[in-house]
Amino acid sequence: MTLDAPLVAAAAIGGRTRRLRVQVAVLLAPLYDPVRLAEEIAVADLCLQGRLDAAVASGYVEEDFAMFGADYANRGATMEALIPFLRQA
Repeated sequence: MTLDAPLVAAAAIGGRTRRLRVQVAVLLAPLYDPVRLAEEIAVADLCLQGRLDAAVASGYVEEDFAMFGADYANRGATMEALIPFLRQA
């Protein structure tokens, strides 16, 4: 299933369940603002009381990056900087 706002959907699921783990796979991390991505993951995980599993990836479809005005050529470097940032945030 494809969702426009997978972390919002995960948070909503968390509001209705108490034991179910929710996995969001895969967020194309270079297409997100890093601070906003960290915040959305944190809020969804709070709503799920620690039951969120979120996977991120660099993406491979150039058209996705063009649509968002993101730099396709530097997606690897973006991910290398983003992962430590998300862990710290």
